[in-house]
Amino acid sequence: MKQKNVRLGTGTALLTVFGWSFAHAQQPKLDTVPCTAKFGQFDAQTRPIARCGTITVPQDRAAPKAPNLKPVVLPVVVYTGPTARGTPVLFLDGGPGGSAIAAAQDVLFQTPLGQLILRGRSLITFDRRGIATDEHRTSPDLGYANYQERYPRAQALSVLRDTVSRLAEALRNRGVAPRNFTTLAAVDDIADVLHALGYNRVVVFGASYGSREALHFVRRHPEMVESMILDGVAPPEATTLLDSATIVNAGRAIVSRIVDDCRKDQACRFDYADLQGAVDRLSADSAAVTTLAELYRAARHSTHEITEATACRCLVVSDRTSASLS
Repeated sequence: MKQKNVRLGTGTALLTVFGWSFAHAQQPKLDTVPCTAKFGQFDAQTRPIARCGTITVPQDRAAPKAPNLKPVVLPVVVYTGPTARGTPVLFLDGGPGGSAIAAAQDVLFQTPLGQLILRGRSLITFDRRGIATDEHRTSPDLGYANYQERYPRAQALSVLRDTVSRLAEALRNRGVAPRNFTTLAAVDDIADVLHALGYNRVVVFGASYGSREALHFVRRHPEMVESMILDGVAPPEATTLLDSATIVNAGRAIVSRIVDDCRKDQACRFDYADLQGAVDRLSADSAAVTTLAELYRAARHSTHEITEATACRCLVVSDRTSASLS
């Protein structure tokens, strides 16, 4: 049984505001601050071209002057190199709960595409409302819920509902209404961030769940989108992407295809003559199988307990990973 933290919200604030009212606010603006470690890791290439700051927006746009609601503070990092000429690119990370600031630094900039963007365009990254980071960049902090994955999903829901209900009550007592931390609220934050930065039109790059936000954004603000890049599409009408039954059934279909492909390949059939039997035993036995696997990115071995459900959720095939299902 796998236990993990579910990200429900933002980290501790860079800027904590008590009793702040939007009565005196106008359009959101960028408050520029030094690019410290709060904004992630910068190298010799990105530090000279990075601009960091925060943008404060209403927690509830329907009641922007509500004195009992804390405002939302969004951390922003914009990269503009000396050769940037094209329309700026807005990068939206996945999750929901992923940090676009961290994903750009840790993943995007390590790819040829990321390097091309940095050389030819400005790149806009910001952490959406409602996520938590180790650097505590955003405000307010919605905290975490401990979630133990179980299949079928109903087994985990009663405990999760109780945990989330308690967290929601604690948040309301702090001036934070969970209903204000939705995808559409985050989408409207995008428009405010772009206006605060002085951009009227961008290329939207949405990855995974970020593609869902990108599609909502182009529907609500089509005049601000020149073009879009959708990587790992999560369409707005998709409601079962994170459903455990859907994930397990998709995993079973993948396992069946692998077994079938192995049966057709002479070398694979020789090395794994009883692959179908191993899969059948894993499916029939409720007890977990213990196996030693090499985690090639971490350059170390680790012991894992595998059940049929977890095997279907996380099926990784690598020539550097060896595991026994027997």
